[in-house]
Amino acid sequence: MPTHAGGMAIGGGHLFLGGPQESDSIRHYALADVRNALQQKGSISPKGADRKVYGQSFMTVDGNKLYAGRFNLGSRDWMYRYTIKDDGRLETDPKPGGNGKMRYEVPKGTQGAAKAGNTMFFSTSLGRNVRSNFYATDAGETNLDKARPRCFRGPSMSQGIAIDAARNRLFLNYESGSHKFDDRAGDPARNIIRGAHIAKLEDVTSVPGGTLKLGALQAKKLTDTDKEDEIVVSVEGAPICVKGSDDKCLKHLKLTQGKQRAIDATVQFTGNALVNVTERDNPPGNPHDNLGTEKLTPGAKKGILEFAEGRAVYRLSYEVS
Repeated sequence: MPTHAGGMAIGGGHLFLGGPQESDSIRHYALADVRNALQQKGSISPKGADRKVYGQSFMTVDGNKLYAGRFNLGSRDWMYRYTIKDDGRLETDPKPGGNGKMRYEVPKGTQGAAKAGNTMFFSTSLGRNVRSNFYATDAGETNLDKARPRCFRGPSMSQGIAIDAARNRLFLNYESGSHKFDDRAGDPARNIIRGAHIAKLEDVTSVPGGTLKLGALQAKKLTDTDKEDEIVVSVEGAPICVKGSDDKCLKHLKLTQGKQRAIDATVQFTGNALVNVTERDNPPGNPHDNLGTEKLTPGAKKGILEFAEGRAVYRLSYEVS
């Protein structure tokens, strides 16, 4: 029976495989039958009917729990949790209290997942020419913004994650190592990784990070004399998107003397977070355009950041959790 096998996991004496790509189903096989078929170069059939699920682009097992979710190229999506029964059947777990199904919000472009202790890992990639991201989050929290995600940049086309609990190691593989995307093909990936990357679990779970919420920006004093500034707020070099009245993303804010503007943006950071405020001049290049950069460290705190350069003074409220 042909299958896409986007996700694969082993648990409870069973091998679980993603079914046909368009079906969002999971098949399971007795692990003993799989071993025998490999030794005898034979074939086997799945046990029972395919199990319809929300998504099976990636999956992992922790104890008697199977986690399976859907890859989404454009936005975050969901991963559901199932209990593995003795015969290999999957039962969808309810939320605590029984109101709804147990599911976890996953990052945009998630390709692989794994769980070790209190940490959930996600591998994300969005194509052969784009660098990947690797997330370590709090496994006890289903809301991604509240899960204290720490994010690491990595080579392009990261895929599955596997945990070797006995040796305290994590493995991450890459699709760029396949013939289709390596330098033998016509359009190679940005980074060609033919083997797995291996890390100690404590190295990827001990890096600090947090969630930064930006509140409101106030213009105490303007930089320009024409009674209006155009301000860009950036975190780690990336301009913050502020929704306008038409719900479109604005990369700069127009502020007048004494006025403030709500930003209401949430940013996940790893290590420290550098927050910058810049006045957008036309033409650019005025040395006073950069109003300053402030460094925020992990740990619960909230307050006001002040940015001052020349005659300009701006105040930005924030909270770190």
